[in-house]
Amino acid sequence: MKVKSLTGLIAVILCIITASCTQNNGHIGKYFGAWTLRSLTVDGTEESFMPEGARYGTLSFQGAVVRFQVVYTADEISETYATWSDTDNELHFDFNNSNDETPPGTSVYAPPAWLGFSGMNVTVKVTRLDSSHLDFERTDAEGHLWRYAFERTW
Repeated sequence: MKVKSLTGLIAVILCIITASCTQNNGHIGKYFGAWTLRSLTVDGTEESFMPEGARYGTLSFQGAVVRFQVVYTADEISETYATWSDTDNELHFDFNNSNDETPPGTSVYAPPAWLGFSGMNVTVKVTRLDSSHLDFERTDAEGHLWRYAFERTW
């Protein structure tokens, strides 16, 4: 009887392990995971647009959604979301999203000010992407060159 119980328990554990899903909508490729901002420059000058008290910022890709997150403490975070696409080494972030309570591009769908993003659509050119680094740049309407360097956290 003990052998049958043990065998049944092992079978249940194996079913749970093999049926679990760690990547909603599957693995999306090289962008999948979380990336922590390591540096931001505007026209070659190091800048920080982090809110007061913020420790760091991340962006995380999964499926067609990207999450922009500012971490203050382990229990206090601020996050916004957008949809994204990748074509010809460019990332396109679309903040023209909403729910029943907020208009498009506001609240949790607002462009992240800590990255200097504004407008409903932001396109950046990817300049480096490997297993541990994601760098991109963009030129704003005033002609300023913004460069971002991220490191993979998971």
